[in-house]
Amino acid sequence: MENVRNNLDKNYAHAISTLKNCSYDSENKIYLCDFEEEVYDFDVIKERYCERMRYKDMASMDSLIEVNKKNMLFLVEFKNKDSLPYKDIRAKIHDSLFIMENDFQVPREMFSMFELIVVYNPKKKQRTNLRGIREHFRELAGGEHDEIEHFQMFKDIYNIRSLKFSNVDFLDITLDVLIPTI
Repeated sequence: MENVRNNLDKNYAHAISTLKNCSYDSENKIYLCDFEEEVYDFDVIKERYCERMRYKDMASMDSLIEVNKKNMLFLVEFKNKDSLPYKDIRAKIHDSLFIMENDFQVPREMFSMFELIVVYNPKKKQRTNLRGIREHFRELAGGEHDEIEHFQMFKDIYNIRSLKFSNVDFLDITLDVLIPTI
């Protein structure tokens, strides 16, 4: 975790933003999150890394949240779409982990300190009945949050948990758990 903190301080102070800014959907001109706490804009980190390495293009998650008290790093992606493009998000996760491994010197065996979070706009989701059924069964099973089955490979290989939240639920979780320490 110290490598991450040192690299953020040294090379990416200019990437500090807010969750609100990282959640902006420029196509529809809306924010998916109103939380003003500071986080790192991972798109800015990716752009700087690509520039330094002379890579043409990479994908990246929207934000990086460091939570020292839990010794965790959260990679967050905001999506304001009718359906979640899991294949595109997997590419963003892969490239973001590549940057964390190669630029921040986080060894793969330490990837378990990451959690992947996808935040979506439930107003865009058309299959509300199915979502309601899933939430009901999750509650019956005593589950807290929805893990993303499309990202099972990251759990199997790196022990990285992936969760999805509506933008409203994410705000509640953020206020309770993810308070950044920037």
